[in-house]
Amino acid sequence: MRISRFTSITKLNTEDAFILINGITGCVDLVDSNVAQLLQSMKKEVHAKVPKSSVLESLIERGHLVIGDAEEELYRTRRMMENYIKGVTPLHIIVVTYRCNFNCIYCYQKYMKKGETKTFGQELTSEYTDKIYDAITKVDQELRDKTKKPIHLYGGEPLLPENRGVLEEVFSKGHSLNYRFVILTNGFYLQEFVPLLRRYKLDCIQLTLDGKGRIHDIRRPTLKGEGSFEKIIKGIKTAINNHIKTVIRINFDKSNVKEIPEILDYLTKEQILGNPFTDAYLSPTRRQRAICSPVFPSDITSAEFAHLADKRMIELFDKGSSFSNKLFGDQIWTPRFYHCKAFSQLFYDPYGDVYVCLESLRMFEMRVGRYVPTLQFNEKYTQWKNRNVLNLVPCKECPNALICGGGCALNAYLRTGSIMNADCTSFKLPFTQYISYLAERMQARFYC
Repeated sequence: MRISRFTSITKLNTEDAFILINGITGCVDLVDSNVAQLLQSMKKEVHAKVPKSSVLESLIERGHLVIGDAEEELYRTRRMMENYIKGVTPLHIIVVTYRCNFNCIYCYQKYMKKGETKTFGQELTSEYTDKIYDAITKVDQELRDKTKKPIHLYGGEPLLPENRGVLEEVFSKGHSLNYRFVILTNGFYLQEFVPLLRRYKLDCIQLTLDGKGRIHDIRRPTLKGEGSFEKIIKGIKTAINNHIKTVIRINFDKSNVKEIPEILDYLTKEQILGNPFTDAYLSPTRRQRAICSPVFPSDITSAEFAHLADKRMIELFDKGSSFSNKLFGDQIWTPRFYHCKAFSQLFYDPYGDVYVCLESLRMFEMRVGRYVPTLQFNEKYTQWKNRNVLNLVPCKECPNALICGGGCALNAYLRTGSIMNADCTSFKLPFTQYISYLAERMQARFYC
């Protein structure tokens, strides 16, 4: 019997409190120094008989203590990962255009407009739309159970007036192949597009509000410097009145976290929140490229968030955080074998290129293939598919591996020149903040 290689032990700021997290089971426990010391003493397999106790039984049940040596546990984990991969369905994302009518203060795509890439203005054509569906059909023919995920439409901004014609083709072709759609939009032209959208099978649209009125307009102005809040609200109301599911993402960081209760009050008063055709979640804002899913804002302490957050904010944060949702919400815990969905998704852009990472779009060295004239992958695609915690050397010895997932591949590339290196830097600070948040949430209770 020994401590699981995937159980991390973190001392909290309080005098005699430690938090345990097991990446296999998803069990998180607050313990005292006696339990922490017991686990630390069992890093190597203990053959001597350990006195039975309710604490010991609980540690075994929750995965913190395991039977067998480290290689056996690693073998079982690899089999678990292989079964997980078999159940994953590819996600297809069509990049309708790289153009956008917004100038958001935290936009990660701004590098496209600063000379890192020479071209970003081409829209999807009818010919390339057909080629994309040829590629999608080819990939999905290999599905074991023939279950198709909705096709996501992305940008830039997909719902621009000049894109209406090609969007009709995208919807019509997808509809004929029995695909549904999800649209990721800034919502500015949503009202104008509702008549088109209601004709097709939409799972939902997702848009972003960062606060009420001026707060949102400062963070998400148009290219002309104009506000966007009022127009987006009109679009939301039009969409939900036409029974189009609308998901509202609220990005937050230190500069706007105090204003979140105000926007929630407003949305409730306007009968947007609480409507059966709306949902919402909070998402930490990223302030740099290659951090697409921080677990906690790096510029807010857990104490600050706990002081500011009301019950609604906590619920919406749990919805937006895959980690919190698995611990406190509706998602079933799954070890994080991969840092993100890049291993199972494909972006088809207007130039005929294929990518797997949304933040690497138009980084030519990150292309994993072409779909014109036919779908062909290159060696980079194999690298992305194989980048998991059991193939990254540092991760094999890291107790946080199945929580971190090896870190961001793009960040690893930008720092080291290879996606096949682990990236710990973008994980450590947000995760430290999140650990404190977890401890405050748990209040000495078990969550599994």
